[in-house]
Amino acid sequence: MAAALGLAAIVAPGATLAAEAWPVPRDDAADAAMAVIRPEGIRAGMRFLADDLLEGRGTGTRGFEIAAKYMASEFEGIGLQPAGENGTYFQRCPSGRGTWMRQRPD
Repeated sequence: MAAALGLAAIVAPGATLAAEAWPVPRDDAADAAMAVIRPEGIRAGMRFLADDLLEGRGTGTRGFEIAAKYMASEFEGIGLQPAGENGTYFQRCPSGRGTWMRQRPD
């Protein structure tokens, strides 16, 4: 314990001097974005996406399409430019349906 306190007494002043010598540049855009992020807004979105009404959001299902459209509207709402197909937020990619196989006992 005494060694840990001794180490802290040596490291802390050095860290303070380093922070003063190399200040982190301010990013006004990041500060502005952080000012509008609300935890309750994040919780509301997570609650919607996790709801059983989206039926698990399996690839190609109705719940998946609803979740994708919800996210596209969120992206648009925060000003992200679409970069998907035909000026949308979406990009189709082929996917197959898999089958779960039972593991053989060893």
